[in-house]
Amino acid sequence: MDALEIQKRMHINRWYLLWKNQCKMRGEEYDLTLEEFYNLWTKDDRWLERGRQKDNLCMSRIDWEKPWTLSNIKIVTRLEMLRTKRPRNKGVGEQ
Repeated sequence: MDALEIQKRMHINRWYLLWKNQCKMRGEEYDLTLEEFYNLWTKDDRWLERGRQKDNLCMSRIDWEKPWTLSNIKIVTRLEMLRTKRPRNKGVGEQ
């Protein structure tokens, strides 16, 4: 494994752990392994287009009433995700 591949795996592993923690904090169910997450983001080098700008890519649910699963996830631009009507979950400890 070359240095670029190691760096990519480290970044994606970190994103996966952050995503899982955000799901827990928001009280959202998820069933996505690290390997599935990795494959989703490395397809066509999508991971290089992640970011916080409106044209960057992010992961979104197809049906916001269902858990985060491989069959209920799509990769979209942040702008498209923000335009999606979705319920607002209260985080852990919020009332």
